[in-house]
Amino acid sequence: MIQIRDILRFVRPIVRSTNAEFEIQGGREQPSPRSFSLARFCRVMFSVAVWLVAYAAPAVDHGAVTIIGVAKVDITPVYPIRLSGYASRKTESEGVAQHLFAKALALGSDKEGPVILLTVDNTCVPATVRDELAARLRRQVNLDPTHLTLCSSHTHSAPCLAGNLPTLFGAPLPSDQLARVEQYTRELIDALESVTLAALKDRRPGTLSWGQGQAGFAANRRTSGGPVDHDLPFLAVRDLKGNLRALLFNYACHCTTVGGVAFNQVCGDWAGYAQEYLERDHPGAIVLAAIGCGADANPQPLGKLELAQQHGRSIETAINELLSRSQTPLRGPPVCRSSAIAIPFDPLPTRLEWERKAAQTNYEGYYARVNLAKLDRGEVLMTRLPYWISTWTFGERQ
Repeated sequence: MIQIRDILRFVRPIVRSTNAEFEIQGGREQPSPRSFSLARFCRVMFSVAVWLVAYAAPAVDHGAVTIIGVAKVDITPVYPIRLSGYASRKTESEGVAQHLFAKALALGSDKEGPVILLTVDNTCVPATVRDELAARLRRQVNLDPTHLTLCSSHTHSAPCLAGNLPTLFGAPLPSDQLARVEQYTRELIDALESVTLAALKDRRPGTLSWGQGQAGFAANRRTSGGPVDHDLPFLAVRDLKGNLRALLFNYACHCTTVGGVAFNQVCGDWAGYAQEYLERDHPGAIVLAAIGCGADANPQPLGKLELAQQHGRSIETAINELLSRSQTPLRGPPVCRSSAIAIPFDPLPTRLEWERKAAQTNYEGYYARVNLAKLDRGEVLMTRLPYWISTWTFGERQ
């Protein structure tokens, strides 16, 4: 609350300095004992009014102060490599349409136990990669593995990773191509470790806020006119001066605008372009992308690189419009909860059914032959899918 003594503390110096008018005498300014004029009184009161506005105006509340760090690293392969996402591709990549990145957001102090969110421009990061990364970070900085969340953009134009979709292409990869996939996987783990450590080192006081809009290019790819989630939530990270440091947005849609035999280049698809455009709009900020539950949604229209850029522009426009509005402050860092569940498969084929399928020359036939080989080695086929679920709770918000 503003009190009279505060106003007087500000006004008295002005009145004292203004009571002395100056006249030019002999080329020098000399004080004149003339009384305080009406004009000068008005100037004083104007100064007081400006001071009162500045003193009383409420600050924009972007959230409670939180220790926040952010970093990114380029993970674009520097050599040809098989790209994941489409079985129809039969050769290694043919150039780079857009660079790929891994980005890290670190929230909380060492005392609180920091939480890490990683986003990766890739089709899917297997559990083996996450487990290796979690073990390294446990050794390096004693990070609780349940405080590590990793999200893939699911672009279908990113390198294959060892241990992910091993039967995708309907045949074993040639040894030289497999060697490059394994090399890139090792390099990716190193990159994820380095970007996480960089984000932890970058931590400094800041604020968190969130908002939500919509984007309209996702369409159900299973059922025409079927359900689609068009929500576009985002998390904004600002420094204590209100400058934007980072953005995390989420839109439930496949990154499959480009791909297949006709497109065999490294590319982040619409999510990559949305990140690129928003970072260009907000110099110094790092933009992270997640795709939520988008398995049943494809971007529409699709088929051309220009359309991936168009969809990226849609996200850019929507987020920038949201940033122009007020957002809801968040009190961080969040409380993390994680749990592994097992999702049961349908009943597996019998051995006789596997043998019938194995006679086929398509992808299903190759998959059947792989499973028969496992049975011949005495291995037990998986009947459940291990599924890792993480939640971040900011106060009462998740």
